[in-house]
Amino acid sequence: MSYIFCGFRRKRNISDEQIQSQIIALNRDFNGIPQINCKIPTFYIDRIGRTRFQFCLADKDPNGNPTNGIVRTFTAKTFNKNNLTDAALKSSGGSNAWKNDQYLNIWVAPFGNDILGYSGGVALNKFSDGIFINTKVFGTIGNLLSNYNLGHTLSHEVGHYFGLNHIWGGDGCNCEDDDGIDDTPKQECYSFGCDPTPQFSCGQYSMNYNLMDYSYDDCRGYFTKGQCIFMRNVLLNYRPKLQENANCNINLNFNNSTINCSKLTYLFENKTNFSIKIYSISGQLVYDSTSQTDFNIIDINNLSNGIYLVSKTINGQQTIEKLVIFK
Repeated sequence: MSYIFCGFRRKRNISDEQIQSQIIALNRDFNGIPQINCKIPTFYIDRIGRTRFQFCLADKDPNGNPTNGIVRTFTAKTFNKNNLTDAALKSSGGSNAWKNDQYLNIWVAPFGNDILGYSGGVALNKFSDGIFINTKVFGTIGNLLSNYNLGHTLSHEVGHYFGLNHIWGGDGCNCEDDDGIDDTPKQECYSFGCDPTPQFSCGQYSMNYNLMDYSYDDCRGYFTKGQCIFMRNVLLNYRPKLQENANCNINLNFNNSTINCSKLTYLFENKTNFSIKIYSISGQLVYDSTSQTDFNIIDINNLSNGIYLVSKTINGQQTIEKLVIFK
């Protein structure tokens, strides 16, 4: 799907390279290639989904003229959370949207410190249908906030654009609300910061690494299969012209990705007696751990390159996984 960046500046502007870095991050996040796999508990890794969406800059404007998909606007306007939709109005110092049924419009501006990004959800036919994003959290290079420098804020807002709710549901903090997605656990409230151990709430572990939570960029990076199915349905039923108008030809490897890990995180929900053993392909035991807790982090940095078998025994039930290490 094609999208158009509207950048605003008073003095300095974001570079084309910064925009390209955000495109890469967006395509990774929406295609199940998170940059934080090593931190995601194995309990949730199997739920990581792929929308198979491709995002690229528009190469034609609404009149059919060639474009690089970037509109740069000099403005004396100061935008903040109270007037951010003014960025979508030329008459208010902003830049009008291109046909928002055919383009994903993204307004990038220095919105101040009180808002990182905003999307009105599936706001069809509204002048502000699109996404507003702060320059300080846009892309992976440039002058960015240290905790929001992996481009995940835009992915979070694009999730809203395709109808996703926050993972804990509504605005309140309780176990009654839900996001309506079957494979995301109920979660009492939002996560914040970068806690390596998922919080236990509503009778289960939270999914604080999910892109629809509020964790720092270094601790979030994926959508679940259910979330991806939901977004595809919104695309097909509510935003079909986005894909009809697109001319993306991005080489994305959906099926293979190399993950650099020094540690593995295992989470066994509601299990109180388990053991983990790692064997070399020749049968040598290279790691052995028994624990009474639900959360376990294994340091694999000392293991040599090769193929290993991970044996997990939970309450007497054994499963085997393959582990490939290549440094």
